[in-house]
Amino acid sequence: MSKALRLEDLEEFEKIRIVPPQAITDKIKAGIRSLNETEEIEPFIQNIIADYNHTPHNSVEIADILTTKVTYHGEVLFAAFVIKGKSFKIVRPKDIDHQILRLQPMKSLDLIILLASGDILDAVKRDLTSVAESINAYFIIADVVDTARLFLAHYKICSNDGHPFISGKCAQCGLDEDAPSELEFRLKEEPLYTIIEQGDASHGLAKRFSVRAVTDPHYSKSTIRHIAKIIIWEFRQSAYCRSKPVENHFGQKTPDCIMLFLFPKLDETSQNNWICRAVWNREDLKEEYKHKELSEKFERLGNIIIDWNPHYYEIKELVSKNSITKEVFVGHIENILPSIDKLMDIYYGAYNSYTSGDLHQNDFQNIMVKLEKDAYVIYDKSVTIAFPPYECQSASSTFSCYVSLFHNIFIAFAEWSQVGGSWDN
Repeated sequence: MSKALRLEDLEEFEKIRIVPPQAITDKIKAGIRSLNETEEIEPFIQNIIADYNHTPHNSVEIADILTTKVTYHGEVLFAAFVIKGKSFKIVRPKDIDHQILRLQPMKSLDLIILLASGDILDAVKRDLTSVAESINAYFIIADVVDTARLFLAHYKICSNDGHPFISGKCAQCGLDEDAPSELEFRLKEEPLYTIIEQGDASHGLAKRFSVRAVTDPHYSKSTIRHIAKIIIWEFRQSAYCRSKPVENHFGQKTPDCIMLFLFPKLDETSQNNWICRAVWNREDLKEEYKHKELSEKFERLGNIIIDWNPHYYEIKELVSKNSITKEVFVGHIENILPSIDKLMDIYYGAYNSYTSGDLHQNDFQNIMVKLEKDAYVIYDKSVTIAFPPYECQSASSTFSCYVSLFHNIFIAFAEWSQVGGSWDN
């Protein structure tokens, strides 16, 4: 059964939802109407759906884009795009019927998409829906507003005037491609985030920042991408240095590289379970000093590289199943501390006896070998505890260090160590 869809119904175009139709100004519409269908509109769409097949635009062409790279409700669709750009201020039946009719014999076609920057006459809509019904295909009719929303959501055009970005800047007003778009959230709540750490990992040849921020667990990938763009733009303006010597070296220079980690929840920072990381490198920085692509499935947002944590939900579930309450954590520590005090009392007694000459060297060594085994049992119990709540993270780290130092007192007498219990070694 033929059915009308919207662009945002397709998984590849779902980002369009973050741009409300009411935000498309007359100035943006004018910019969209100036786009060339073969040199701009078609390549933009191919880039979004990752279909880079180029077919000649001649009399035997079936559709502007014929692809299987679109998805609806998890199902791959065989889709045909018919595109009309700046040459068609008004899209009439005579401009499009020959293309639509070529699709009619294609009974395996699942979706017909008409995308036009000009005004679409009702007769065109009638003819397109008629062909879609005859082959039982879905159809989408995307006008200038839909086209603008799609290209804004995917950072293909300037949010000021709808003109395309060329070499990283708006061809009309010069806006930097990496500058965050105010348009996306002008009519809705501003996305929230909190910077929890700004680190300076600079070396002599490159100024490098590392930033960690917490967002909201309910935000979509589209919103998280937008937040990443905002934060990186913010820190690109920063001249922060971690110390006076670094400041003396770089002066007021802004960063060459930024590595950003985004966490949906504050308590996930302690497990370093980020959901998204983003990298920006200054274009003129030498390749050997740049942050490289983070994985094989990275995305590009202008000059920003976006990477999604493939294990985020797996780690989240693991932590959830192995978390404990504050009282359980505190009780665990309180149960271990007396055992540490007891072993330390034995150690001090043996050490004092040895240094005073009342205890033979071999006897002292045997005691230490036994104490190391007991200390390791305590250490093992301490580090295998489940995940405590966020407010206990600092106490947990301090306690882990404390127990490690405690075990280090005896570690030279461990059977597995290089010393191997030999006093001479």
